[in-house]
Amino acid sequence: MNALWWIVVLSALVAPAIGARPAHADEADDRFAVAAEHYRAERWQLAAEEFAALVAKHPDHRTRGEAEFFLAESQVQLGDFAQAAEHFEAYLDREPNGRYAKSALFRAGEALYLGGDGERAARQLAAFLEAHPDDELAAYALPYLGRLALDAKKFDEAEKRFRAALDKFPSGPLADESRFGLARTHEQQGNHAAAEEGFASISARRESPIADVAQFRLGLVRYTRGGYAAAEKTFAELNSTFAETKLAAKSDYWRALAIKAQQRFDEAARVLIENAERDPQSPLAANLRYHAGDALLAAGKNDAAIEQFDRVLADYAESSLADDALLGKTQALLAKDPAAVDALAEAWKQHAESPLARVARRLQAQASIDRGQYDAAVEQLKVLASEAVPGDDAAATAEQQTAAYFLAVAQHGAGKYEEALAQFAALQNAADESLKSAVALGRASTLIRLERYQQAKPILAAFLTSHPEGPDAATCLAELAFCHAGLGQFDDARKRYEEFANAAKDGAAVLATTHRLAEMAYRGDRRDWAAALFAVLARDGNPAEYVARGLSGQAWCQFTDDDLAGSAATFLQLVEQFPTDPLAAEGAFVRGKALEKLGDYDPALLMYRTVIDKFPDAPEAPGAILAAAELHERLKQRADAERYYRQFLERFPQHAKLDTALYQLAWLLRERDASVSETDAARRAAEAETLFERLRHQHKQSPLWSDAVFRLAEAARDRKDVAQVAALIAELATANEKSADGKPLVDAQTLSHAFYLQGRLAAELGDWSAADKAMTALVEHCPESDLKLAAQFWVAEAAYRQGEYEQAGTRFEALAADPQTTAASWRGMIPLRRAQVLAQQKKWSDAIALAATIEKDFPDFAQQYEADYLIGRCLAAEGKFDEARGYYAKVTQSRHGGKTETAAMAQWMIGESYFHQKDFAAAVKEYLRVEILYAYPKWQAAALVQAGKAYESDGQWQEAVKLYSQVLRKYGQTEYAAEAATRLRVVEQRARSGDEAAKH
Repeated sequence: MNALWWIVVLSALVAPAIGARPAHADEADDRFAVAAEHYRAERWQLAAEEFAALVAKHPDHRTRGEAEFFLAESQVQLGDFAQAAEHFEAYLDREPNGRYAKSALFRAGEALYLGGDGERAARQLAAFLEAHPDDELAAYALPYLGRLALDAKKFDEAEKRFRAALDKFPSGPLADESRFGLARTHEQQGNHAAAEEGFASISARRESPIADVAQFRLGLVRYTRGGYAAAEKTFAELNSTFAETKLAAKSDYWRALAIKAQQRFDEAARVLIENAERDPQSPLAANLRYHAGDALLAAGKNDAAIEQFDRVLADYAESSLADDALLGKTQALLAKDPAAVDALAEAWKQHAESPLARVARRLQAQASIDRGQYDAAVEQLKVLASEAVPGDDAAATAEQQTAAYFLAVAQHGAGKYEEALAQFAALQNAADESLKSAVALGRASTLIRLERYQQAKPILAAFLTSHPEGPDAATCLAELAFCHAGLGQFDDARKRYEEFANAAKDGAAVLATTHRLAEMAYRGDRRDWAAALFAVLARDGNPAEYVARGLSGQAWCQFTDDDLAGSAATFLQLVEQFPTDPLAAEGAFVRGKALEKLGDYDPALLMYRTVIDKFPDAPEAPGAILAAAELHERLKQRADAERYYRQFLERFPQHAKLDTALYQLAWLLRERDASVSETDAARRAAEAETLFERLRHQHKQSPLWSDAVFRLAEAARDRKDVAQVAALIAELATANEKSADGKPLVDAQTLSHAFYLQGRLAAELGDWSAADKAMTALVEHCPESDLKLAAQFWVAEAAYRQGEYEQAGTRFEALAADPQTTAASWRGMIPLRRAQVLAQQKKWSDAIALAATIEKDFPDFAQQYEADYLIGRCLAAEGKFDEARGYYAKVTQSRHGGKTETAAMAQWMIGESYFHQKDFAAAVKEYLRVEILYAYPKWQAAALVQAGKAYESDGQWQEAVKLYSQVLRKYGQTEYAAEAATRLRVVEQRARSGDEAAKH
């Protein structure tokens, strides 16, 4: 809590004027006067002792409350914050509305804050702000809460508090602290540009008490952003501008690091050594010596570097940098004499816990790479790369990066290109230039393997410029040709290819390069060049494998150019000329594709079956089975399609397109066929769900995954399995990965429909809190969804159904103002709900006026009966029972609502209106219509109870007995049964009394 930037103004409140002492002042009065005088004189310890004694010895004295408060104030000044908070809270308990209640509430929070009890402090300060949002002490409370939130890494809340402090108190006592806190919030969130702007604005006001601290953090932010020159200047200006700053040593240290980061190693070492010698006892001394050695090591001055590292090891052996210095010394020794590795072998054994042990293990891994033992090297270096290196300075980073570099080299050698690329990418900004160069070439090589040519091309061009006649020049020309081709620059690719063909001495390499470029030209829609290159491969005299590839390529070019007949003929030539060549299967497969495009479905299916039957182990076999299945499905031959999908699943359980087969078969099984019995349909639907489950669990990266999960959610919805629906939707909502095709795993449309499904199910089951949550998630996560407007309606509806009428009113008003609602089928519900909200707020006239517009504005509104009912209720609330009955009658006679529960309620309300007018006979008549005409037990029971009360009011005890008995007999499970039972006992007694009176 006592960070440099936070300045707390511990102002003491002035004690009340003592005035004349009471004529008969007692011991407590005296003690209070003494304590008050100590307090005024800022003798805090004495004041605290006297106030504490008064509180302890005179707990019921009239000054007890003030004594408690000023005891707490004294303890604040003494730094005893925990005790102060207790006494502030005790004062509030004793005098919640006392003279100092407001101050005590704030001070309690402040004391807890200063005492480090952040959780309780936040509660107290928030309570203070809620009670006194505009009080001048809020200028302190808001920044305090901002700092607490920042410490807890609740960045949104911190920003909110700091901004509120600045908005309300732009010139307040902690305005700069709030600006600083806002900048720190940005900094910790990685928003360095905003942080830099904030710190710069504070440091520019030299009169600010935290200007130097802001300047220091400004330098750190610039350093973090890689603006080392700007950081150097910032730190230099701090020391020259703020002569009395306590940050001078730290500023010089970071200035030197900024110089070092700019690779001015000699200058950095000089500044670091000067500062180390100026104050050898400085907490930064070990850092200064170590970085001086590291700078000298980078400058190639190994002896001088060793001297500095030895100073760290000798003078600061307990420093956390001692191991780093030992590692630096080792690096310097190795730079002088590589044979030193052997000399240090024993040292490594003796210092197994030292970072030197990492060096030994890394060198061993490098030896494995040199011997081509890539997998072994990967395993060794993965362990190294995953281990944390002690320290967080440049040397530790360099060691980590070196291990990561060699891990990338080993992964590349092992063919793990994506993993290697990730490692190389993480090292692009390595400080060491030689490592940086090696990383760049490694990246280029890996990018070539991954066909990411735009990034590889400049690296290769630079290499070719520096090595025009080298042994790798021809290979580099070929790879540059690949880069140009991959980028669609086929004229440049052709030029590089021709240079390569002239320079290359290896005929096999020429054919291999020709084939690869032919494939790339084909994929790049330069089929003229592709066909020419494939023709080169198909020449007589070439190895059979290249002739086959040439024929295959020519056929593919024809196929792609829609010369389907020519393509089919060329593939047939391939199959006949090279029947055992693996490309024969491809030829048959693609010939089938060509025939399918030509509409020759039976011959196409014959080709697919040829691949399936004659080349069951060919790479094309899975595609042929899928193609056959899909063609059968397109031809409505579902049984055949299903057979092939099942064959695919059985034969190729690990195939990349297994997800497609699972998905398509599941959809086939879901489709209803009139010839299938209900039992078989249910069985097939269950199997479809099982297939979707397989896709969900086994193919998370599939583009079909999200739809499969959604279909499972639909099935769970149909079963009303709320928990499963929630789990599936949550799985969709939290899936942030990319699918195998590079697109988001869950697209916004699927996610929006998923949230909507969940919300509608919750609404259907009456779980309005869950409905609100699901629909709100849709609005927030899928703002472009075509379901957004409907979701906003359901959010408003959920608020209404949960009794949050003010919030519901606000939301429905927003919907009413949205022009998009004019096209919504439910738009009539908006004024209805708004009117209902007004009725809940007892704004009867306003509710009537709004509800009355619905019939005119929405003449076909199916819920018009709801509006009529509402108008009736409002009129009844105003005592206009005759008018109310007219609207209730409209409900009962409504085409849409005449038999709904609302109609039952309206009929009940007709009875109520007569009851309130004391026309009990009419009331009974209307109540009994409810019981007779409507099948809603709640209202039937309510109507019978009310009818019984009406009979009671008319003295018809026996009739009342009958109705109450009927309630117990027919509607004993309703909420009205208990009231009916109670009234029945009373009425039976009265009925008996009436019978006795009649006898006499």
